[in-house]
Amino acid sequence: MDCRGLSGSKAHAFAINKAMELVQTEFVLVVDPDVHVFAPQWDLLCLEALSAKNAWAIGAPYPRWKVGKYHDFPSPVFCFFRRKLTNQLPMDWRPYNDCPWCNTGVFVIRQIGRLGGLLNRRAFEQSAAARSYARFSERWLGTFSQDTGWRIARAARQRKLASIVFDDILPEDATSLDAPTDPVWAELAREFELFAFASRPMLIHRYGSGARPWRTAKGNNESYWLQCIERVEAILSANRAPETRP
Repeated sequence: MDCRGLSGSKAHAFAINKAMELVQTEFVLVVDPDVHVFAPQWDLLCLEALSAKNAWAIGAPYPRWKVGKYHDFPSPVFCFFRRKLTNQLPMDWRPYNDCPWCNTGVFVIRQIGRLGGLLNRRAFEQSAAARSYARFSERWLGTFSQDTGWRIARAARQRKLASIVFDDILPEDATSLDAPTDPVWAELAREFELFAFASRPMLIHRYGSGARPWRTAKGNNESYWLQCIERVEAILSANRAPETRP
């Protein structure tokens, strides 16, 4: 696709917007290529959840530690929604503002909201005070990091359209998952983006862009990511296998 000289998240959003014009199915899935879904029959799970909650969309929001982004609507990492939602909302995935001066102002506000970069992923994970400040800054400043899909999330919020978001799992939360006990869950939550639904592991997002505030030691290591996935799938497969008797 010719993205008209755009790059990064702008090119990504441009392509999603173009793809949306071609979709004719009842349901739509927007998903990043560096996502692995653990849940079997995830499509049925999503359909049942939408029906049970009479919701329009379900998926993975931006994690809480990505301070200033929206957390109340599925992000393009994994967003499963009714196509009729396009009749209810302006489905414009473009990040940032159209006005360059406005983007400059947003950059300044982002430095305030994230304490000039001190409020990064590790600080959020390790400090209750940092998490408290993050909640305060988002209440005070709103969505001050206007990443891909922020216009859609804002419109859904304004129109009170119901959506369902998965839980982003911090390393300390890994032991509460409804899954076989294993250190790999905490490792996935520490290095990548781990999401759960109803306490069950749902998906993992590698997020290998390496943006400084969210960078982890192994976050851009694809081989390690795949090794962890293989380990998890083996654990889940063994747990799902029917009991055999001699």
